[in-house]
Amino acid sequence: MPSKQKERLKLIQGSLMYRDMRLAGSHTTWRMAMLASTVHGALGSATSSIKVFQDFFIDLDLPVTLRQGDQVSIPVAVYNYSARAETSP
Repeated sequence: MPSKQKERLKLIQGSLMYRDMRLAGSHTTWRMAMLASTVHGALGSATSSIKVFQDFFIDLDLPVTLRQGDQVSIPVAVYNYSARAETSP
């Protein structure tokens, strides 16, 4: 194995990896499962969870299906967990 790869493996072992991601959800806990392998065939795995929370969001309860001529009402729930009041324009 070239020395550059050895240095890289030493740097990765025992360290943490960070990645910024956008996750869907307003109040959701995402479950993750990770798998890894080395060039020598060693395997590793882990599970974890990420909690997603938005201070302000709107939840629409849309019908699953509609047909032409259907009359529907669409409930709208507004959630505000922030410290300030929100107003419509």
